[in-house]
Amino acid sequence: MGGVNTLFSYLVYLIALLAASPKAAYTISFIAGVLTSYLLHLKITFRTTHSRQKIILYPLIYIAQYFIGLLILTISITAGFAKELAPIFVIIVNVPLSFFVGRFVLRLS
Repeated sequence: MGGVNTLFSYLVYLIALLAASPKAAYTISFIAGVLTSYLLHLKITFRTTHSRQKIILYPLIYIAQYFIGLLILTISITAGFAKELAPIFVIIVNVPLSFFVGRFVLRLS
């Protein structure tokens, strides 16, 4: 499901780039990705139930991840990588991080 969510988020980023700056497009795609990730992981990957605790904690783990990703995006573009390719570096770091932390949160009772 992580691959599906990553592809979805990347497509949202590319579409948002048509009308927004790279940072704004990243923010839009990030929010869409968190919502999609929660639903996919909750129902399909970990087959668990929804709770108030999970819906509160799950997005919180992404706050640090968002700023890490924004920093990587900025560094990548500043280093000369195309704005269309810069999110790939963010994905390399954030996908494993979100899987393991998300698994912990979603398996809470």
